[in-house]
Amino acid sequence: MGFPQLTRGISTACALLCPAVAFGITIVDRPLDSTGYGYTSHGGQQQIFDHFEITTGTPVDQVTWYGLFSDGLRANSRSSASFDVYLFRSDPEGEIISPEGAITMGTPTNAVLAVKGELSSGAGIGEGDPLHGGDIKQWSVDLPWVYLDPGKYWISICANSTEPGFFLWNHSSGTDGGLDYYGSISPSNEPNVLSAESVPERETMAFAIHFVPDASSGFALMLMGMGALVAMQRK
Repeated sequence: MGFPQLTRGISTACALLCPAVAFGITIVDRPLDSTGYGYTSHGGQQQIFDHFEITTGTPVDQVTWYGLFSDGLRANSRSSASFDVYLFRSDPEGEIISPEGAITMGTPTNAVLAVKGELSSGAGIGEGDPLHGGDIKQWSVDLPWVYLDPGKYWISICANSTEPGFFLWNHSSGTDGGLDYYGSISPSNEPNVLSAESVPERETMAFAIHFVPDASSGFALMLMGMGALVAMQRK
C-alpha cells in the first residue's frame, strides 16, 4: 500500500471511529441570550447547575461560557479570574419530572470531572447585562482529556471561592432540556442541589463543550486510525 492510500485510509478510519474529532468539534452549544441577566455562580455563595444530554460518546477537553463579575449591584470590568468546573453524570432512570418541568429526582451523582482554581481570561463581546450593565465576557478553560459516554449530564461553572465579588453566569437562548439549579458543591465534590428554576425562557445557561485535539491527542487518534485500518485490511 502506497503512502497516499495509507494516509487516506487513516483519515477514513479516524472519521469512522470519531467523526469530525480530528478537526475539533463542539459537543454542546448553548448560545448567549443577551436579553437575560446573569445568575450568581460563585463558590461559597451559590452555584448553578445546568443539564445536557449527548447521544454519541465523545472526548471533551474544553469548555466556554458567558458571564461577568459584579460588585453587588453593578458589573465591573474584571477580565481575569480562577474558576471551578464540574461535570456530573445524571441518572436518567431515576429522573422524575414535575408538571413545571423541574427534575425532582435523578439530580447530579458521580463527578466525572472536577477542575478547581483554573485561571481564565474573559474577552468582552460588546453586549451588556440588562440588569447589571458592564460588558459580558466569553471565558474558556481547558479541561483534562475525558471521554463522555452517551447519556445525561450536569455541568456547574462557578468562580472560585477565593475570588472577590460575584460572578454572574449568563443565560442561553437554547431550550434543549436545560434547567437552572441552585446548589453547592461539598469538599468531596458531591453536589447539594437546593432548588430549581423552571421559567421556560430562562431554562438554560450559556456555555459550550468542545473537543479540540492537540498534538498528543491527534497522534493518539492517528494510532487508533492505523489500528482500525489494519483491522479493515485483514477482513
